[in-house]
Amino acid sequence: TGGDKRSDERFYGNLGRWFARQGLVCVILNYRLAPAYGWPAGAEDVRSALAWTWTNIGEYGGHPDQMFLFGQSAGASHAATCLFDPMVREAPNQPLGAILASGVYHVDAQTNTPNHLAYFGKDASKYEARSPINHVATSKVPLLLSLAEFDPVGLSVPTLELAAAITKRDGKAPQLFYQRHHNHVSTVLSFDTGDETFGRVILNFIAGCLTAKK
Repeated sequence: TGGDKRSDERFYGNLGRWFARQGLVCVILNYRLAPAYGWPAGAEDVRSALAWTWTNIGEYGGHPDQMFLFGQSAGASHAATCLFDPMVREAPNQPLGAILASGVYHVDAQTNTPNHLAYFGKDASKYEARSPINHVATSKVPLLLSLAEFDPVGLSVPTLELAAAITKRDGKAPQLFYQRHHNHVSTVLSFDTGDETFGRVILNFIAGCLTAKK
């Protein structure tokens, strides 16, 4: 329901600068906002961004078959829907791996907040179908999940629930990174500072996916 990544060079722009210095081409995207654009607009915009990147990233020195998706907070929810929900997913442009940080993956009437209601709608009968956690069986894209020590409960529990769902699907646990001493926004703000902990975990995840691809 809010946030424009062009309005603040620090918040999210820092991701582009840090990843670029590591030799990666980084595309930072916005998505349409609720209530003007409800579910699944955010996930559709992630899908469009993946398709654009797949087609055009070579002009910027990138490789479409080495594409990774990173979503945090609401962006992680949209990314998960784009990855898992067959109604939204576009198979030819799937990333090689995805990082999902502190998102909401299950929608229900008990935990819906005003911003969730603005996006997911007020019809509780549609929540299960609109919850990306219920579609994990449709995708095997490798995942790195993360949560912060001081995430709000409504944004840390869903990550643990998603990890459990992936574990049941695969018979093994996904990579899960616990960010000690961080809150919901400091995890992202730490990029391009002296704290490279999260960034290095992501780079190791990317390297592992690239090695497995060979």
